[in-house]
Amino acid sequence: MMDPTLGLLIYAAITIGSAVLWHRYVPSYLAAALGATVTTVVLFLFVDYLQSGHLTSRMEIALLLTGIPAAIVSLLVGLPYRARRKAGGDGRAR
Repeated sequence: MMDPTLGLLIYAAITIGSAVLWHRYVPSYLAAALGATVTTVVLFLFVDYLQSGHLTSRMEIALLLTGIPAAIVSLLVGLPYRARRKAGGDGRAR
C-alpha cells in the first residue's frame, strides 16, 4: 500500500504539471482548465490502478475528490497566463 503522503505528492505533481502545460499551449482559459482537470483525474486514477492493481469501488467519489481540487488548482495556475494574454503577450515562456 502506498503511503498517503507519497500519493498526495504524486497528485500535486500531476495537477500542477498538467495545469501548466495546458495553460501554456491552449489559448482559451476555460478550455485549458477543463483539459488540465480531465488529464489530472485520468492520470491519477491510472497511477492508482497501477499501484493497487484494481479500479476503485467508489469511482464517482474518486472522480469528485480528484476533479474538484484539480479544477481549482488549474483555474488558479491559469490566472497569470490569462493576464499575460490579455496584456498582449501570448502567455508562453520566453
